[in-house]
Amino acid sequence: MTKALFLAFFAISFVVTGYAKVEITGTVVGADGKPCIQSHVHVGKQYEDLKKRVTYPCSKDGSFHITLPGKGSYALYASGVNNQEIEIPLFIREDGKKMNIRIQLQGNLTNENVTEPTIIGDWDKFKFASKRQMIRSADGQSFSFEMMAYADSISYQLLDVSGSHSMNGSQADFYTYDGGGDYRSVIKTKIGENVRITFEPKKIRYANAEGPIVKFEGDPFSQKAYELKSKTDKMREAAYARPKD
Repeated sequence: MTKALFLAFFAISFVVTGYAKVEITGTVVGADGKPCIQSHVHVGKQYEDLKKRVTYPCSKDGSFHITLPGKGSYALYASGVNNQEIEIPLFIREDGKKMNIRIQLQGNLTNENVTEPTIIGDWDKFKFASKRQMIRSADGQSFSFEMMAYADSISYQLLDVSGSHSMNGSQADFYTYDGGGDYRSVIKTKIGENVRITFEPKKIRYANAEGPIVKFEGDPFSQKAYELKSKTDKMREAAYARPKD
């Protein structure tokens, strides 16, 4: 292959490859319409194992910018501390066409009355079967759990607070994503000290919040696809809902 022919081939390849890629931009905010303490977007193929997703951190203002290979069917997930993860179908029908999405998540806590929260953590490898009951305060406004620190940090999540999924607590020095839609609260500790983990629902509850809300800018097809999925999900949840005693 001559040098000129090689350069021509390289130029054509670059143009084709560059054109095929699709830019996805947008913002992720919490149920109050404000940026989350921490948020991410995760991308994978539809119906693919969640472990194969690629995760991207959002900026402090909740904005994100990712690139997909081109036409195809994808699934975009958005998550944020104190909020529930959402799945959004992406049908890329035209190579090179940019897409912009605004995502407002649904809060973990809105009007729920928390009465018997339980806790799991890295001390029991976050096993749901090993959950422990938290102690309710006299005024009923908070809950606590005490233990001795065995490392320089303790990571935990709460159960029996918001549906059947785990969620982060109200006390944390920082948070980590758990790989499955929720976040873990992490507290810095000193080995051997007694640690009191306190959960105050009012600190992470969203009053009169809306969500989830997804808006595709200038893309009615993608908007309809999301709305159809959302409607189907609600019908499925209603079908599996257990009657109240």
